[in-house]
Amino acid sequence: MTSQKHIEANRINAQKSTGPTTEKGKAIVARNATRHGILSQHVPLNEVEFEQYAEFSESMHKELQPRDVMQSFLADRIISTAWRLRRVVYVETLMLQKAEKSYCSSSYREAFEGRSADYMAILARYERSLENALFRALKEFKALKEQKDLEICSLRI
Repeated sequence: MTSQKHIEANRINAQKSTGPTTEKGKAIVARNATRHGILSQHVPLNEVEFEQYAEFSESMHKELQPRDVMQSFLADRIISTAWRLRRVVYVETLMLQKAEKSYCSSSYREAFEGRSADYMAILARYERSLENALFRALKEFKALKEQKDLEICSLRI
């Protein structure tokens, strides 16, 4: 058990740590949650991306046709994961284009060497992670939808 003296020392130390005080420091800390946008749940979007995402989300909702809160939750998970997966493909394309321009080569070999290879490997891990999450959510969504359909059928009988 923690002693009263230890608790009081923690309170005093906590008063000394108030976070960033400059505007620059606050701006940096404000972006902490969005630093790894590929895997984050909330994807920051500019206005153009927001419009594209809204269209994508609307068409996916029409396709999935969620019927209740849990299906809507899974549909949102599917949509956000699919969107991030699309971004991975976009980032990979940019990396390959950069490698091609940097080395004036018709081969993408340079994109898979040195530091670039590390970035490509990380991107590939993100892609696998997102694919796994997408297919798990799709599987859960399908199972939930089938269960709901069975419940509806049993009510009709």
